[in-house]
Amino acid sequence: MNGPQGPSTREEVRPLVVLEPIPPWEYVIDSQARRREDSLFEAHETHVPRNVVLSKIKKGTYRNVPVSGFNATKVPTPSGRQSVDLTYAHNKDDGSVWVTEYYGKVPAAMLRQFVPVEAKDVEGGNMVEAIITVANENQILRAMVNPFLMKDRPIVAYQHDTVPGKFWGRGVAEKGWNAQRALDAELRARMDALGLLTSPMMGADITRLPRNPDMRVRPGKVWLTRGRPSEVLEPVILGNIDPSTFNQSSEMERLVQVATGAVESNAPLNTDRRNETASGIGMIQSSALKRMKRTMWNLERQFLNPLIRKSTWRMMQFNPQRYPNDFEFVVKGTMGIVSREFEQSNLTSLLSVMQPGSPQYNAVIKGVIELSGSPKRSELLQALEQASQPDPEQEKIQQAMQQMQIEAAQLANEKEKQEIAKILAQIALIEAETRHEDINADLEDEKIDIQAANTVIGREKAKMGHRQNEIAAERNQIDKIRARKENKSGRPSKT
Repeated sequence: MNGPQGPSTREEVRPLVVLEPIPPWEYVIDSQARRREDSLFEAHETHVPRNVVLSKIKKGTYRNVPVSGFNATKVPTPSGRQSVDLTYAHNKDDGSVWVTEYYGKVPAAMLRQFVPVEAKDVEGGNMVEAIITVANENQILRAMVNPFLMKDRPIVAYQHDTVPGKFWGRGVAEKGWNAQRALDAELRARMDALGLLTSPMMGADITRLPRNPDMRVRPGKVWLTRGRPSEVLEPVILGNIDPSTFNQSSEMERLVQVATGAVESNAPLNTDRRNETASGIGMIQSSALKRMKRTMWNLERQFLNPLIRKSTWRMMQFNPQRYPNDFEFVVKGTMGIVSREFEQSNLTSLLSVMQPGSPQYNAVIKGVIELSGSPKRSELLQALEQASQPDPEQEKIQQAMQQMQIEAAQLANEKEKQEIAKILAQIALIEAETRHEDINADLEDEKIDIQAANTVIGREKAKMGHRQNEIAAERNQIDKIRARKENKSGRPSKT
């Protein structure tokens, strides 16, 4: 900023939350604890330059106590951690101080001599959450009640691989230790065998060699022998390398990858054929996700969530103007990122079976953009949303077109119905004509039968008429004969 006297500066102090990694051998916790929340104390033990401690004493951060140099040797214990041999060597001052930051419960009566403590805690023998800083394990630099808003300890720890019933988990190096040792032994044996095969030993007949022969090998060397060189000198080969050792080393490498959770697709093709296709790479990725799922969950729940929560509390406490309210965070760590990438690949492959321009196609594209980490993601979503919103004029045109299509479809439907009715009428007419022809054919047959019957009846009538004529003639003849007989006898005939 500029002023009347020229440019000037203004210093503004803001709290800053810094994450300081702690090596496992510098971290101390209650041996009976299974979780940090259940532990009586936690501590960080490390070497700090002496000038840093003296500057904090000068600023008043630490108590004004004499602090000497500290020289200690670290001896590894069977558990893998490191203990400290408390050997003070003032004449060999290395310029460092062994500082122990203690976070945990402290009896109120012991803490009262350094800071004010409530009387009820002292009289009741209560334990108070405190922060104690010790130099060289014999000088108390600072002792105070936990000043933080939520009375939480400023330490975050997580287990890379959970071990039930133990605070200390299992790390990457520990998980791949056995497989890596087997792989190292396999490759070391192969290199030793290659050394014997590339530089074979020589067997020679000492009685047929000159005195003090030079057995070194070089190009163009002349071997002096008493007799045929093939009979005096002979290479000694101890066999060939077993080709199965190369496959065994590939298998050992796969075991290391499985143990450590590494996603590697460059395994030999004769060992893993899944490297040839994209679907095979996807299978490798899915199996790696299954192996890494619990580790990434531990990282989110035990590390990221507590870290963000504690950082928010510190900002709210020491910078309330900038952070006046509490916040609720939803952490999406590595597991969420990998899951999003895996889901995005699935959605991308799903686009190949959808018709471009359809609502389903646009919905899948929107899902792909939402899962991406592009800095232009919001702009792309906004453009896609605008493109999906219809234009009023275009919408009217589309409605008119749709109405025309509906009317055309109705006309086509009516036309089809009329054609169908016409076809049905023609079919009914054909069926009626067919039935009429069948009836006429039946009537013709009946007429023929009636005519034949009439002919037979006529014949019978003719026969009967002829018979009646014959009977009448015979009766006339009989009457004549009877009349003659009566005339002869003179008696009347009976009729």
